Amino acid sequence: MKKESVILYCAQYEALRNLSNEQMGALFHSVFHWLNDEPVETETWMPIVEMAFNFLTLQFSLDSEKYLQKCKHNKQKWKERNQQNKDPNVNSVSQSEQVTRTRDNNENDNDNENENENVSLSFFSKNPKNEEKDEKQKEKNKEEKIQSFIKFWNDAIDSSGSRLRKVRILTPERRQRIAAIIETFPGTQAAIAINYAMRSQYCNGETQRRTKPVDFDWLIRLENFTKALEGSL
Repeated sequence: MKKESVILYCAQYEALRNLSNEQMGALFHSVFHWLNDEPVETETWMPIVEMAFNFLTLQFSLDSEKYLQKCKHNKQKWKERNQQNKDPNVNSVSQSEQVTRTRDNNENDNDNENENENVSLSFFSKNPKNEEKDEKQKEKNKEEKIQSFIKFWNDAIDSSGSRLRKVRILTPERRQRIAAIIETFPGTQAAIAINYAMRSQYCNGETQRRTKPVDFDWLIRLENFTKALEGSL
């Protein structure tokens, strides 16, 4: 389905920083072809361009799904309010009270949306230079990035239609391995590796060598995650 607009995030530049001007031009030509449902030719691409393209289109798809869900939510709210206005048994509410409720609901929706966007991106965003060295703050930041990693993984499954399973339980061992991944793969590399895994025939169990999807614990081993980033799975 053709997309009228998309959002670019400052954090995404980490995935594009090392592209040459020629590669950047080819990337954005391809992105606009993708946005307009036109064929995208990838045969002559270098791996770094393909990784950047897959990363951007994954985030665009996640944002699009988020927007559709918000529209559906707002439509349902509108129906409920309409029904209340038509129901004679519902107590009348002053116009000023209705405006206040509508404004509060819209502010809550916007807060939730912004929070979701930050969660999706925060695990590969760099920490601010003036970050406090307090141990509690460090642990809090670490936990937020781990939770964001899980959310990005689960969102990527919905967006790509992958056969990989969503993460429901976060064990101490998983926390330790995810923390190691975030530390080892800076910038957007972790997100790109997840994107590759979602589209890998091997990871999805669609090859002769492997007929069942790989599990999360197997993929977050550093050696296997490295292969995912390099497109070797």
